[in-house]
Amino acid sequence: MSNTLGKDAFLTERKRNIERIEIPELGGHAYLRELYGDEFDQLSRKLQGKKGVVDQRGLAARMLVACLCDEDGRPLFVDADAESLNKRLAARTLLRITKAATAINGMDDDDEAELLGNLETTTPSDSGTA
Repeated sequence: MSNTLGKDAFLTERKRNIERIEIPELGGHAYLRELYGDEFDQLSRKLQGKKGVVDQRGLAARMLVACLCDEDGRPLFVDADAESLNKRLAARTLLRITKAATAINGMDDDDEAELLGNLETTTPSDSGTA
């Protein structure tokens, strides 16, 4: 039988989970970090538009800004880098890394679908220029 956890068990600082991910498209690997609750809340606020609706523009890139890190868990990017990531990485690469980032943060398939759904279902014919 397990121990009953007290306040200290929840408030003791823990080493965050950091996972290595191979990114063959870029010729190497990077690290993804697990977000703490306050970091996840900040990311959620950044993803919300002014009317409380998720702003889909650059969504995957903003997730990567929050989660990509060095091997010690220090972020590689700042918020201002999201636009550059979005313009310079192929959608396939963005989506693959974002799926890994959602997994390390315990998001289930429904959460991931909500986060990435519009990105994965957009096709060139949806752009209105076909």
